[in-house]
Amino acid sequence: MNPILELALISFTLSLVQNLLFKKLSDQTSLREINKEMKKINQRMKEVRKEKDYKAMEKVVTRMNKINMDKMKLVMSPNMKSSVIFLLAFWWIKETYADLIVTLPLTIPVPAFAFPPWVWTSTLGWFGWYLLTVMAASIIIRELFQIQI
Repeated sequence: MNPILELALISFTLSLVQNLLFKKLSDQTSLREINKEMKKINQRMKEVRKEKDYKAMEKVVTRMNKINMDKMKLVMSPNMKSSVIFLLAFWWIKETYADLIVTLPLTIPVPAFAFPPWVWTSTLGWFGWYLLTVMAASIIIRELFQIQI
């Protein structure tokens, strides 16, 4: 099989497993409620910005920070529980596909540790291809399985 396709399938499978584990191990009801609350708070923030009510803005930011902390606690626990599996898989992928070069049909911006903070490229190594395919797979899987994050 083509190594580019192999790595894409492996990435999709790992993303599926990770997202299903996350759904199983996390409190999806609480996350759904927190996300609804955050939408309300963001709407309120827009209102107080227009009004330039700085005291109200401070209260909204304080509430937003508390909700973000609650959400972070709910999200981090399942991710930490499943991280060992993915660290081992990631090590195996690195060892197996270290020499892989993927040529894309278009140029995309990728992070660079310089100024500007990105470069445009049409080639990716194993890590870039893994990230691109895992992110795309995660978006699709989260929508299909209605996973709150």
